[in-house]
Amino acid sequence: MKEKTSKFFKFLQKDIVLIYQMGKVGSTSIEETLEKSPLYIEHAHSLRSPMTYEMFKRFSSTRYYLPLLSRLRQKINGVVKKVIFNNKKNIKIISLVREPISRNISMFFQDIHIPIFDMAKYYNGRKDGDVSLETLKDLYFSKLNHKYGVTWFENEFEKTFGINIYDYEFDKEKGFTTISQKGIDIMVIKMEKLGILEEEIGNFLEMKNFKLSKANISGRKWYSELYIKFKEEFSPSEEYVDSIYNNLYMEHFYTEEEIKKFKEKWLKAEKI
Repeated sequence: MKEKTSKFFKFLQKDIVLIYQMGKVGSTSIEETLEKSPLYIEHAHSLRSPMTYEMFKRFSSTRYYLPLLSRLRQKINGVVKKVIFNNKKNIKIISLVREPISRNISMFFQDIHIPIFDMAKYYNGRKDGDVSLETLKDLYFSKLNHKYGVTWFENEFEKTFGINIYDYEFDKEKGFTTISQKGIDIMVIKMEKLGILEEEIGNFLEMKNFKLSKANISGRKWYSELYIKFKEEFSPSEEYVDSIYNNLYMEHFYTEEEIKKFKEKWLKAEKI
């Protein structure tokens, strides 16, 4: 209790670096680096409704993993933090974007216990691994909220801080932009460029010799074999890909050439 109280008072008093992003965009490597620094770090996916709930709310098991009382607690906590963040004199925010289909698959497996629970309860696919994989693919397409990431800046960031990221130019080639508004310094980073932006991140945070740590690699996790097989057999329709890519998010953060390569990857080039 004493430790939590001490942390809360530091949160009130110290300047904050907020890692505020939609999830599965490579932020853990930044966080782990900053944990070794004297900076006060906060991390959030949502200050409104839990990200996992919003991504998986069409799954039957979500109500067991995230019951109403738990969601209310998180919402109240988010409201309190939102008030504090908006009244801070000095706050730096780092947010990241990622190609949305890769992000969705990664998010699906991050909380794979939710679809597995649904599969075990409502499907009989345990005798045949291929059947189970097909069922997982069916659940991915039919129940996951595929638009959460591409609408995150409007539905989450702007509603929290009153800043529309799309009002500010993003350097698609360099892969980042910085914004200063309302006493808030913001850095938005394209995950695909993260590894070459250590110097720029260090400059933004006023840290010398900033080096990213490697973290949260799905290949090291218990579901890694299933994750790899899922991606190998993943074959979305052109309609699905277009539904994810035809939006302001992709237009603002990615070049036409990048989008073309993403489409070739998912549609196996010859389908385009």
